[in-house]
Amino acid sequence: MVSSSNSPAALQSEVALAIARGIKLQLTPQEEAGLAKAHLVKPETLDAALKGRFHWRKLTEAGISNAFHYFRQAIALDATYAPAYAGLADCYALAGGWTLPPREAWSKVKEQAQKALELEDTLADGYASRSAARMFSDWDWAGAENDLKRAIELSPNTALFRDYYANFLIYMGRFEEAIAEANKAIELERLSPLFRNDLAFCYYFKRDYPRAMLEAREVVALDPNFPYARLVLGWAYAKTGKTNEAIAEFEKCEQSDPGSPIAKGFLGAGYAFANRRAEALRINGELKAMSTNRYVPVVFHAFIQCLLGEQDQALEWLEKALEAREPGAITLKTDPLWDPLRSHPRFQAMLKQLNFPP
Repeated sequence: MVSSSNSPAALQSEVALAIARGIKLQLTPQEEAGLAKAHLVKPETLDAALKGRFHWRKLTEAGISNAFHYFRQAIALDATYAPAYAGLADCYALAGGWTLPPREAWSKVKEQAQKALELEDTLADGYASRSAARMFSDWDWAGAENDLKRAIELSPNTALFRDYYANFLIYMGRFEEAIAEANKAIELERLSPLFRNDLAFCYYFKRDYPRAMLEAREVVALDPNFPYARLVLGWAYAKTGKTNEAIAEFEKCEQSDPGSPIAKGFLGAGYAFANRRAEALRINGELKAMSTNRYVPVVFHAFIQCLLGEQDQALEWLEKALEAREPGAITLKTDPLWDPLRSHPRFQAMLKQLNFPP
């Protein structure tokens, strides 16, 4: 029920809350405040922005497509609504190396995040969005961290920014800090499968596979249809010798996000890890066939060849992934899947190219 307050900001805040409840999206007070601007924002603009974020969090191809639609709709309704531009930037960040060529996507991330910050220079979302391009495209680790810290400073109780920072810390190898930030995100949104799944990723990259397995199972219990919990669970199984269970999880992931090269790529990597060579090569071929009519991350060819023991081919694909600025390329420092390549001079040269801080 809308209160008797005549304040436009108060009215918009309540409209945003009503919409959020309608689509069952949990928002923190800071997110609510960010969506309800001090100037008059049309309820349909807020509706579109909320739906955009709701679909974005699904982390599926259909979710990204729907999120693009709703954030663009919000901008069409109000070209001065800064959070919609930040949302659009986040869509491009997810699409980079997934449905769009990465360099094209990162250019769009920068453009949309900059637009958001021009409209509102204290918009935490804008800094968080810009951090993605600085991290994945520019390999500007200090710049990315500064943007993330600024976002958290502006909105310390927004779970999404804590989650972004946790992921950044994973890539840097700062696992205890990553776990702390992931736990803060979960404290703020206890029922989010996305944030709990990223906590599982923290433990996986730390090589604490039993704990990663435990956290991933929590995600599956929370939302059996959230596809990428299956990835963490699958790799935790694989790394503890439960290859049959691992393959079953990778297959469920692909079923949850049909047509996704990411789900298919990890299934191929799982087959390779389990020494099911023919099936791994079949998936590798399917990925190459898919690339004739859409972008397919080449990093998955590197994963598959690496786990099949074909190091030269894996390194060749990995060098291409770095050149393309694919998101998977910045996992070199910490992802256990690259362990078979770590001592190779070409792999060490790529780590130097990434110029990670010590």
